[in-house]
Amino acid sequence: MGERFWRRAFDVEFLVDEGMIAAHDTDLFCFAEAASQIWRIMTHWYEQAKVQQERCGD
Repeated sequence: MGERFWRRAFDVEFLVDEGMIAAHDTDLFCFAEAASQIWRIMTHWYEQAKVQQERCGD
């Protein structure tokens, strides 16, 4: 299941229209074709935010 599926399954614009999230928060969500793309997005965010990543079970 790639980006097209997830954009339909998780409709961020619907959440904005319903007032559940603010329009400026839509940039907090990312969609990609492959898990490796999402992993790069996540690690980039952590690098930019200077946040320590924790591993499950640590």
